[in-house]
Amino acid sequence: TFHAYNFFLPFVCRLWKFRIGYEPILYLVGTPDEWNDGHSKIVLKALLETGQEFSWMDPVPGVPSGNVAQCVRHHMGALPKLRPSDLLLTSDADLFPIRREFFHQHDPARHQIALYYSNVYGDEGHWTSLHMSFAVGALREALDVQVGDVRASMLKMFRDGNIQELVEAYKEDSRDNRLWFFEERYQSAKISGSRFYPGSVLKIPREGHPPKDQISRAPWLEHYSLNDYVDLHAARPGWISAYWPGVRALILKVLPELSGWVDAYREEFWKVGPDRS
Repeated sequence: TFHAYNFFLPFVCRLWKFRIGYEPILYLVGTPDEWNDGHSKIVLKALLETGQEFSWMDPVPGVPSGNVAQCVRHHMGALPKLRPSDLLLTSDADLFPIRREFFHQHDPARHQIALYYSNVYGDEGHWTSLHMSFAVGALREALDVQVGDVRASMLKMFRDGNIQELVEAYKEDSRDNRLWFFEERYQSAKISGSRFYPGSVLKIPREGHPPKDQISRAPWLEHYSLNDYVDLHAARPGWISAYWPGVRALILKVLPELSGWVDAYREEFWKVGPDRS
């Protein structure tokens, strides 16, 4: 469910900004009225309390909100405030970045595009969006993103990629995974077909699947050093008793200034959605 992801946003955004050194650009899919109820209302309140700026992205009729949330990331390159020399790196709501130097391997003076965890699928033409990193000028050229309107750029991608066909195919057969991988495969094809590939594309592999340097889902480690890990891919939903102790321990290691606030935030989530673990 959607709130299984958005629960993590106040923590993840703060980590990107203060631990890693990237300014988060956050779009919330839906309308203010839709976010003014239940779990989403708690997330919205938390984002405001932690000082995180965000923009709204209205739902797209006929396209699941999860796909909109996946796809809007690259189209932030349409924002006029971004300079061609800026770096834009895509991420997930449930991915906690930990090691600063890992996420600063992309030097745009040497490569216009970097593909983190480039070997996840073992397939030369398909790379994960977690994380693709672009010099914004290269993103605009390679992915055909026009400066101006983020939504218009994303809708063009939906038309060019025939996403509606994949939506209908998924309705017919839920085992058809093409809709889930739509964003990754679309962007991968654009990158591999661009003038930047292969010479101006940096591939950054990781060992293992999931990576050995990632704290991945459950089971949780009881004792660990942050120096041994690049990131945490959190188990969902993060507030239930099966997963919360591990999520909480990690948050307090990397964001000790949120001690106390963390527990109050989780308690609000628990009240709205009872812990049935």
